[in-house]
Amino acid sequence: GGGMDSRGGALLVSGGTGSVLRVGVGEREGDALGYSVTGCGDIDRDGAPDFAAGNTDLLTPRGVVRVFSGTTAGPLYTWTGRPPEAGNAFGRALAGGYDIDRDGIPDVVVGAPGERETPGNYNIYGAAYVFSGRDGTVIRREGPSELLGNDVAAAKPQPGSPFALFFLTEPYYAIGGT
Repeated sequence: GGGMDSRGGALLVSGGTGSVLRVGVGEREGDALGYSVTGCGDIDRDGAPDFAAGNTDLLTPRGVVRVFSGTTAGPLYTWTGRPPEAGNAFGRALAGGYDIDRDGIPDVVVGAPGERETPGNYNIYGAAYVFSGRDGTVIRREGPSELLGNDVAAAKPQPGSPFALFFLTEPYYAIGGT
């Protein structure tokens, strides 16, 4: 239970008892965190799996994703969309728990299907980011492509490859490049 908090949040819940173990909350009033959530693996290397939550900035002033410690629920990283304006849907989709860049720390994939290339450009573009679990920096950015990153997923390396995979949706992808 508890009162309303416009920062929003994500709950870490016990699979055995259903009790709430930790609550990670948004950084600012109005963040409305909690439209997306993912497990991240052990980013802070304390032996407990961490988790991340995002919003869609549908009714909020900015798109934001926060990564939380599974031990304390304290924030490990806070990322916002580029450019940081409402409507880019940064945080609409999240995936974590796999080491994309092979540095030994799990990384986080973030979708931003409404991200524009420049502020005020109302042509809808989309982007997706892979953020480093080690230092929070952008490992790579995919896009622009219309609504790219509306959903994202990650998977362990496949046989014959040392790299984890990440998947991005692109609803208006032109098959064959046309």
